[in-house]
Amino acid sequence: MTPTPERAPSRAAATEAEWLAHLATEGGVIVTATHRQAARVLAVHAEARRHAGALAWARPRVASLEQWLGTLCAAATARGVLPPVIDTTQSRMLWAEVLGDWETTNVGRLGAGALVSRAATVEAAMRAWRLWLEAGLPLHDLPPAWADEEAACLAAWTADYRRRLAGHGLLDRPLALERLPSVLATTHLAGARHLRLLGFLELPPAHQRLLAACTRLGLTVTGVPTENSDAPALPDPQGFQGRHAPDPETERRAAARWARAWLCSDPAARIAIVVPDIDTDAVDLQRVLDETLQPQRHYRGGAAPAPVYDLAWTPSLSHWPVVADALAILGFGVGTASAPAADWTRLLLSPCIAGAAGELDGRVRVDRKLRRTRIEPWTAASVLAGATRDAPQWARLFAGLGEDARVAWANPAPPSTWAQRFQERLARAGWPGDAHRDDPALHQAVQQFVERLEALASL
Repeated sequence: MTPTPERAPSRAAATEAEWLAHLATEGGVIVTATHRQAARVLAVHAEARRHAGALAWARPRVASLEQWLGTLCAAATARGVLPPVIDTTQSRMLWAEVLGDWETTNVGRLGAGALVSRAATVEAAMRAWRLWLEAGLPLHDLPPAWADEEAACLAAWTADYRRRLAGHGLLDRPLALERLPSVLATTHLAGARHLRLLGFLELPPAHQRLLAACTRLGLTVTGVPTENSDAPALPDPQGFQGRHAPDPETERRAAARWARAWLCSDPAARIAIVVPDIDTDAVDLQRVLDETLQPQRHYRGGAAPAPVYDLAWTPSLSHWPVVADALAILGFGVGTASAPAADWTRLLLSPCIAGAAGELDGRVRVDRKLRRTRIEPWTAASVLAGATRDAPQWARLFAGLGEDARVAWANPAPPSTWAQRFQERLARAGWPGDAHRDDPALHQAVQQFVERLEALASL
């Protein structure tokens, strides 16, 4: 008896499933932007086959881009035309070795704690390495405007990383991606007649070169995004088109290119981009809009031009680091005696707390030692014990603040008294220090926070 599904698939789903079935029989490969999309494609196809009464069917060849590239690399290695390719975890371990050796070598010049968080720096270096190679940019021939100390460090790290890979006779995924087009041309590793891309809003140059190599081999490649493939049909401003993005960053870039497409068509157009999570996305959205609409705003040197857009967003006071530090000081010792590592890092490394300039190296060492334990949350006892030797001023200060908090919370008081306690607590911690004086925006945030405390005192 043929099983009857609980509900029939939608018309769009049925059409998509029929197309997938056709592609499967024609020797096609479907490459999706994410693993989740690949799973969804298979689920839609299976639902439609069951609804049609099929008891067995050919499974479409569906893979995420990462899986597909991994298959190509593995096949190339098996045929002896590529060295072994390490995975992301192995690459991360090698990057950690590179940065660890660099930090040890430069401790005399830069002092202890040259890298506040080695793990975070490893992730940033891996991402920069991947993006530079995907874009085909020369890491060791940077424009003069970009040649600062951070760029020099990145160039040194990547050179060492590349040497270590070569010494072991290995490649990582970004380097393998550089060589795959020539490998495809000589060994025909694509393994399909049709290649369909799903869910991509943009592709970096390295992936475009790989797809071009597939086309030269005679594959039919469809679904390749173009510069304005995410833009709506301009003659029909009332129309609605839905687009799926695999992650927030891709969605932001798609929205920015959509806006640029409208402006290219009608320079006098007024365009709105509605962002549901503006409080958390505003800074990233501003960066993407600058890169897409006014890339010259990111050039170093000279005055940056005024933005061509208005960002209708007013950050809360806690958005400003100097105010976030004040709230962390006020909250220390209140309630639970433990807190996430990020909260302790803020208190340890804040320039707004007394003694930050003279004791910074010691406070960084405390933070690094605690992070290496990989135990969270950190307790006040463990942090204060670790700081006693390396950051004694900080340890004495926060031991006193913790005791003050316990006494204060044991004695209820009217708002005016709490306002006075808050002001005394911040003054004892040395807040706000001098870090805000050269930045008008930070100085204004400090003044507004002080005004809020004064308003509390008047209640």
